[in-house]
This record gives sequence, structure tokens and C-alpha cells, in this order.
Amino acid sequence: TPESLHMHQFLEIVLPGFKWLSAGSFFIGLIESFLWGAYIGLVYAPIYNFFQNLWRKNSA
Repeated sequence: TPESLHMHQFLEIVLPGFKWLSAGSFFIGLIESFLWGAYIGLVYAPIYNFFQNLWRKNSA
């Protein structure tokens, strides 16, 4: 596959401490990915719900 399609460089930049193809780095990446997902959910879900309720009230 072309080098531009490899994800290891992106993952090493986005997830500090992640190195490709080791058991420890796999679990670090797994934990960091989960934490980023939880963070995004905790930040953006209330914002989305706020605007959704605001728009629903204005359209009714």
C-alpha cells in the first residue's frame, strides 16, 4: 500500500506515547482513544442538546 495510506504516523501524532506494533502502545492507544471519545461526548453532546432544544422551541 502507498505510504500516504498508512495510519501509524497519524496515530503517533494524535495519541502521545503510541508507537506502532507493541502491546503496551496498543493499550495506551486504546485507552487514549476511549478518553478522547468520552471527552468529545461530554463536551459536544450538551452543546448539541442545548441548540436542539432552542431550535425546537423556536420552530413550535
